[in-house]
Amino acid sequence: MISTALTLKQANPILRGLAVGAMVLVIIRSKLFNFQESGVGGEVIYTLLRSVALQSVNNTRTQQRTKFLNANFDAAFSIPTYFSQFEATIAASMQTRSPELRQRASDEVKAVKANAPAPPMDKTNPVWDDFYRSMTGICFDYCGPGVLKGYSGFR
Repeated sequence: MISTALTLKQANPILRGLAVGAMVLVIIRSKLFNFQESGVGGEVIYTLLRSVALQSVNNTRTQQRTKFLNANFDAAFSIPTYFSQFEATIAASMQTRSPELRQRASDEVKAVKANAPAPPMDKTNPVWDDFYRSMTGICFDYCGPGVLKGYSGFR
């Protein structure tokens, strides 16, 4: 009885799937009641849970990124050509990505390089620390840590 009601008496499994899927969307998007001119229902709960899940993933990624940047700080500054190699490393890693993503990564690198500190590299200088974290962070975000682990001393 419930199965028949849910599927609108459809024998075709594809039509049943579409009907059930549409009903689930209607239930999720429905308002159960209004609270101060805002509807409260399945969508609010879904949006809240989605937000919590995305924030958790983002927090974990941020922690991993920070841990990676801290762990490889000394290794980066021990490579004299580290920063000059960066654009080529990112470009090579991003070759198979969409043109939009490649352009966004390139634009970020250019924006960071516009504020590059004057040589020589100095890991005790906070400006160089910021530059390292910005440049390496871009590569970490767009290419992943595996690309950077190819550099000498990186882990």
